[in-house]
Amino acid sequence: MNKTTISMAEYINKAKLFIIPYYQRGYVWGKKRENGDNSVQFMTQNLIDGYQNKKAEIFLQGVTVVEKDENIVLIDGQQRTTYFSLLLAYLQAEKKIHIKYEIRKESELFLNEIQDKTFEELVSYFNENEKETIQDIYYFKKTLSILDKMLKEIDNKQAFKKYVLESVNFLYITIPEDKATRVFSMMNGNKAQMTQEELIKAEMLRLASLTESSSDAEKWEQNMLRSKYAREWDRWTYWWNRKDVKMFYRVDSKNEKMLGLLLQTYFENKQTELDYSFESFRDIFLRSDNNIVSAKQTFYELRHLQKRFEDVFYSIGDGKNLHNKIGAIICLLNDNTQRKSFINKYFNHFSSLPSDYIDLYYKFIFLGLSNYVIDTYLFDRNNSELQEQLNETIKDMLDCIENKNLYNEENSFAFLQLLRLNIEEDSKLNRAFDFSFWQKNRSLEHIFPKSKVYLKNSEGEMFRGDGEKLTTAQYEKMKNDKTCIDRNNFDDKYSEHCIGNLVLLHKNENSAFGCKTFNEKKQMYFEFNKPFNSRHLLHTISVFANSQWGIQEIQENKNTVLQGIKDYYEYKD
Repeated sequence: MNKTTISMAEYINKAKLFIIPYYQRGYVWGKKRENGDNSVQFMTQNLIDGYQNKKAEIFLQGVTVVEKDENIVLIDGQQRTTYFSLLLAYLQAEKKIHIKYEIRKESELFLNEIQDKTFEELVSYFNENEKETIQDIYYFKKTLSILDKMLKEIDNKQAFKKYVLESVNFLYITIPEDKATRVFSMMNGNKAQMTQEELIKAEMLRLASLTESSSDAEKWEQNMLRSKYAREWDRWTYWWNRKDVKMFYRVDSKNEKMLGLLLQTYFENKQTELDYSFESFRDIFLRSDNNIVSAKQTFYELRHLQKRFEDVFYSIGDGKNLHNKIGAIICLLNDNTQRKSFINKYFNHFSSLPSDYIDLYYKFIFLGLSNYVIDTYLFDRNNSELQEQLNETIKDMLDCIENKNLYNEENSFAFLQLLRLNIEEDSKLNRAFDFSFWQKNRSLEHIFPKSKVYLKNSEGEMFRGDGEKLTTAQYEKMKNDKTCIDRNNFDDKYSEHCIGNLVLLHKNENSAFGCKTFNEKKQMYFEFNKPFNSRHLLHTISVFANSQWGIQEIQENKNTVLQGIKDYYEYKD
């Protein structure tokens, strides 16, 4: 290992090409850090400060490289090198950093194209594009955009460019080629959780594409195989980073673990004693008497597990509706341990599960049961005591749903059963249900507003349906208002707070409805020229499609909903 301190200009002169190996993760500078800043802003501000402070020298973190022919292979330092390649292109520098990717050809093409752009062409070229599908290119453009904003105040770009080339220094470390991947693993093993998956990728692809032969043909085949594996892995990564996929599988988007759920599900199926990490994954799956075979077998098994995750996500209109059923299960299992247990069991062992496992699991999840309890029922169906307990749970749920004051008391079953009704309307139409609102944005809405209901109790006290006490004058006014109803006119088992007068809505739209009349709410709901998130809730739509809404409709709707639930759970009074 050789170490020396060099300037940016000296660094550029060392190589024709700066090569990014297949095991390196993509370019992510420009992504917000925990403090709200990002690496591009941080680095650029340091350069500006140094330039404005009597052109003070700057010493950056070192780069670790393999010198190969006339090129440099970047083991550590690709993010900084790529940043300076973009910076020098922006500054129209004569000295260029030419980057070559072993597998990311689109990224390489982008960086090559911008090197010869005029400044005017470049400015129009890097407009941020939120719809950019390639991660590297998205952050390339973002970096250029940030540079443009931050360097506008630099009057003398030539002097700033000279400062960057001559006064930016860093430690330059060279290592032997045969130690590259091991050094990469050692240097990155203690970094953020996000890199665990990238480290696994690097080691697996390295082993899976190894050959014992030194012939040119074998080496060519090795590179082709490695490229094939890398492209497939990158496709998985892109898929798992889709917003809709993350939401559906409840992937921790805060930590952006990329392939974390896929790899952890695979890991935890075969190993329960050790915590998931690069080291434990490597030691269990990638070290054996034949490392090459182990790596290929692991990749093969991961490919099949990935396909099962994708098959479930795209299972719409195939008669199984796994998207909606499994989506509901994952959505309603709030405990992370329980959710992982279900995912592990289904995705790793689905072929050995009873044929009706998901149908029944889906049915029971709307009873508010835990993963453990549901599995207990499903795998011991001949146990009469367990079945009696299940029947008691169904009865308790029905008793809650039947409560005429449901909204003001325990209403969790109302949420669950109304969710099921909305999901099933989507399933009938072979449509994927949108679960995104459930965790934080769900709300129960009174169809007929509770503020439009009045009553006088046995003691002569007068109230609105929302609990507001009324004066005699206010009571008389509501009594003479045709848009209001008297709670005492309901039959004994009904009120404005029963299930017959409740629907699911997005919370913010519930607030927007306020105390509006049914017709006013209906107008808002069906005003299609304005956004209204709750329109995807088809059961809710069906209720608001009624021509009118009052005591009779509320009572009839309660009876319909209640009987539908009884039929669904095959409950006999």
